[in-house]
Amino acid sequence: MNNKENMARRFLFLLAFSLMFPFLSPHLFASMSPEEVEKIKEKAPLHVIGKVVGERFHEEVDDESREYHQIRKFTLSVRQVKKGPDWIENGDWLEVYYTYVPSWLADEYVGLNRVDIVENDVIEIWLEPGEYGWESASSGYTVKHIYKVQRFTEPVPEPFWHKTKRNVKAVFIDKIENTVFLLFVILVATAIFVGIRKK
Repeated sequence: MNNKENMARRFLFLLAFSLMFPFLSPHLFASMSPEEVEKIKEKAPLHVIGKVVGERFHEEVDDESREYHQIRKFTLSVRQVKKGPDWIENGDWLEVYYTYVPSWLADEYVGLNRVDIVENDVIEIWLEPGEYGWESASSGYTVKHIYKVQRFTEPVPEPFWHKTKRNVKAVFIDKIENTVFLLFVILVATAIFVGIRKK
């Protein structure tokens, strides 16, 4: 194999990789074991069951790497205090803050257990004081839905370009048959390109 053929193969490989790279770069989070989650729950100073009576925007996340994330809050009507300070009683309302990650971004975060709260949800939650007020002790790991309302709309709609990228990823990356076909096309294109260069 001569230098021209080598250069042609490298060029096509780099081109294919550059086109596929955006679909192969999820954000990685360490998944928590059940034992770790239980320890966090035990340490949480507040453990309640309640109904979400309101959910709303609080502020944007000031971090370019977390575009479309928001700090949101929900009002929880406490039905049962399982653990907590004496001044929190059944019937009280709590303001709880959380970082909202759109569902259409969820597949880009490996190991993330997101908090998904909708008005009229009934939840069991383990809480601790955070930057804004009461927060889940460990994101979605310490939120248990007793009753879940179906979400019909996202607070942050999915941009067209992102939906297109996600659909392309589903077709060409997640399905092995299409991935094999794509590799076959790349090999054929390489052979054709090398054949043309030989003439």
